[in-house]
Amino acid sequence: MNLRNIKTNTVFNMEEEENWLNKENIKCPNCKKELQICDHSPFEHSYTMYCSLCPKRVDIGLYEPVYDDIKNYKELPYKDLMIEFENRLEHCDCGGKYKLNSKRRCLHCSYPLELKEEQNVWLAEYWKEFDNEEDEERIEKKMSTFIISPKWKK
Repeated sequence: MNLRNIKTNTVFNMEEEENWLNKENIKCPNCKKELQICDHSPFEHSYTMYCSLCPKRVDIGLYEPVYDDIKNYKELPYKDLMIEFENRLEHCDCGGKYKLNSKRRCLHCSYPLELKEEQNVWLAEYWKEFDNEEDEERIEKKMSTFIISPKWKK
């Protein structure tokens, strides 16, 4: 089966490519702790914007009520739709703004990372197999502190 990523126009052949999300472990250049990066999945029906000052991000799903407020959103080019979202999102708790072109940051020390726009940052432990539920729940809870539900300006 072939899939096309509408943001990057990349075609994936899922039968032939084992690592089609380009998962890769990296070390933060600042704190040297391990992270995992991978491309945004084309199966995820959401847009991701990162905070300009901290590692938090918002995932904007297709069922957010903000779509009702954006005239002709289906006809808007991708970048224009992202600008609409940027202008309508509340600021992050840290004071930063959620923006499409914000640098991804280390989840341990907030150091800005040089990554591509389609790449997301995860705790390295997030994708591993766990022997017990407690460890899995601990990592899931820690990761959830970085993925914030969008809050929209009134």
